[in-house]
Amino acid sequence: MNHAVSLLFVVLAVGFGIYRRIRRTVGFQKLEPRRFIFRCVLFAAVGLLVLAMAVARPVLLAGDAVGIICGLTLAYYGIRHLKFEKREQGWYYRTHGIVEAIVLVLFIGRIAYRLIEMALLNPGVPNSAAAGGAGANPYGDLSRDPITSAVLFVIVSYYLTFFTYLLAKGKTLEAAGS
Repeated sequence: MNHAVSLLFVVLAVGFGIYRRIRRTVGFQKLEPRRFIFRCVLFAAVGLLVLAMAVARPVLLAGDAVGIICGLTLAYYGIRHLKFEKREQGWYYRTHGIVEAIVLVLFIGRIAYRLIEMALLNPGVPNSAAAGGAGANPYGDLSRDPITSAVLFVIVSYYLTFFTYLLAKGKTLEAAGS
């Protein structure tokens, strides 16, 4: 019963995060530089950590490169279709819904695929035992699976580029139209 409660908690937390992400995708959102800086630092740290784990495996580096290229392409397309609006509370922006949907579907799809794969390959086996025991690397899938790593780098490169652009554009808008 304890396992079911913890699983339910994880599912609800992930569901809430997805709900918030979808909600942010629809409509105008306020330009908030501090939030963008925090997210840039977070995504850069995650990206560098995963890239450092992949250095010893050329296949993973190839997957990372493909992910970075795809993420930059999505960011370029998303940035070209951004819309800005000045309101009483400050500047607001609206993202390109299709680009955000692609990034979200990639993220959710890859998580769902990994969960289904783990359930089918190791039914009834706790994750730590399936991964090689109590001392196993909890990030082992990222260091062995080029598809998961590539999807991660699509997300990392997309958001790093997008948030960096929003930071620069926000400064330009504030300077020009305050």
